[in-house]
Amino acid sequence: MSTLRSCITARTRQSLSTFLTGSHSALARRWTHTTPPGSPKTSRSVLNREEYRSKHFVENKIELRTRLKGAPYNIARLADLVRQVSDKPGPCEKDLLDNPDYDSLFLGTNEAEVETYYSTQVFPAVAGSRALTRSIRYSLRQETVPNLNSKFKISRPAPDLLYGYKFPGAFSQSQHARLGALGLDTPATTQLHHPPFFPFFPIEFKGESGKLYVAVNQCVGGSVACVHLMEQLKAKLQQHATANNLPNLTNLSNALDTAAFSVAMNGTTAFVFITWRHYGGKEEPHFIMAPVETFTLHSTEDYREFYSMVQNTVSWGAGERLRGIRACLDVVRIEQARGKSVEERRGTGRRGSSSGAATKTAAAAGGHQRRMIEA
Repeated sequence: MSTLRSCITARTRQSLSTFLTGSHSALARRWTHTTPPGSPKTSRSVLNREEYRSKHFVENKIELRTRLKGAPYNIARLADLVRQVSDKPGPCEKDLLDNPDYDSLFLGTNEAEVETYYSTQVFPAVAGSRALTRSIRYSLRQETVPNLNSKFKISRPAPDLLYGYKFPGAFSQSQHARLGALGLDTPATTQLHHPPFFPFFPIEFKGESGKLYVAVNQCVGGSVACVHLMEQLKAKLQQHATANNLPNLTNLSNALDTAAFSVAMNGTTAFVFITWRHYGGKEEPHFIMAPVETFTLHSTEDYREFYSMVQNTVSWGAGERLRGIRACLDVVRIEQARGKSVEERRGTGRRGSSSGAATKTAAAAGGHQRRMIEA
């Protein structure tokens, strides 16, 4: 391990900037950066405060760890999976050192330049993918964030990049119908064209003047939302399995990985995290995020390891994770699921008060319908 890598690893929790500074314009001349209309970034004023972690995280049962040590077996397994050498090795050392854009990253870059370089050189495009879609700076729907405290909310995420599943490509027509019957056919983001379903990999970029502290906080919100969506799917599947005596679906849904990965990075440093749902005592956190690895991107060895981990993460999402969801949906009994979903939406509550009970009883006797309210 290089001296530079050792220095960075020892300072994992610090908000790091570039190690080399100076004027920079190479990428600025070659790349442009645009923000989709109607897709504002999450407010930085709240995310930049220390109380965001001490209050907002704590009040919403979220824990940010500095080590992955002690993680559950399935989480440690996933971390080991993405650490493996990818079958997509990326650029060799010579190609990196001969690339002027790579060198420019260490001379001082803004957020747009960092995003444009890494979103094209490291994070894979999915335009030709049947199953995957990649969202760019679109807000996740507010209901995807499991806020427990109305005063100290987790900010609504709008990741710079977000990988998820494309409809209808990721699922067959019958699987899509089953998701609809379960009431789970709403996309995660507000975008209209190929919005992601069940996302698994949010990425946050920062420039030389940006704070990785903020990027990490943004990753917490995005990855917790990803886990929450998968936990909702898992709960619906298990309810359906119990109601219809489907032990195979119970086993398949129990095996679903609801964890999500995320990346917080600038031009020179990248943090890779994993987030999972924790089930413990009343006072224990509901969600935990911990670092998988930290990379010093000025080291060509680290750069190539980071590239490999990103490819493995996307491959896991498009492979093992997606296969698990599909296998569960294939067992769902659509008519029973549709009937249950309708009942849940209609609810069983009735409007009225004790003072009007006699009147309503008389109306019922006369053949009038009782009024239902939505749950």
